[in-house]
Amino acid sequence: AQWFFHRGADVNRLFADLDVGGLVDGVPVEVAYQTVSWISDVLGDVLDRGAITTDKVPFRPYTFPALLQRGWLLRDKDGVVNAWRERARVYPRGLKMNVLEHFVPQLRECTDDLVSNAERGLGPGVFIFLLHQAWDALRSILLALNGVYDPADKRTEEAVLPTLQTVPRDFLSRLTNVLVGPFDTRGRIDRTRLFRQLASEALAMAEAEVC
Repeated sequence: AQWFFHRGADVNRLFADLDVGGLVDGVPVEVAYQTVSWISDVLGDVLDRGAITTDKVPFRPYTFPALLQRGWLLRDKDGVVNAWRERARVYPRGLKMNVLEHFVPQLRECTDDLVSNAERGLGPGVFIFLLHQAWDALRSILLALNGVYDPADKRTEEAVLPTLQTVPRDFLSRLTNVLVGPFDTRGRIDRTRLFRQLASEALAMAEAEVC
């Protein structure tokens, strides 16, 4: 492969100390660099304290173990990345409890809002927004119950969810029925009924885990 990169600006983004852009065989790519100490600090917060927010990464730092596990390792001269991967191999119970504690009430609230929207006929725009929030909470709960780090991947539904074992019965087919609509007045009521059943079963699983 032919690599052509130009040096990027030291922008100090949330996930990168330095960004560079370029081409690999003519395909535009961007490479983000981060320091070993920075990643070690974030992983320590997540794996040792079960942190679901940190000073360095306020939003879902527990995606980092997934990035380490799922990424392609091109070079690891000192074995640092393999050590991180081994350290993150077991999903911490503290992280599971913190994720559940955060998302269980959120799922309940979002589901109630979804029901209220459908019953009041407030329109599909707000309904779809609420459905997205509720689905995000449900997905986060199911990933935690299965000891799977959130991969923050657009292909999660196709690549990760089918591998989960602890899920409501016929989970994927029922979820598909919810997400594909229709979202007209009757459709919103039907989608709400289906989603509320899924949420209720997932919440029962979460409560059993916490007890």
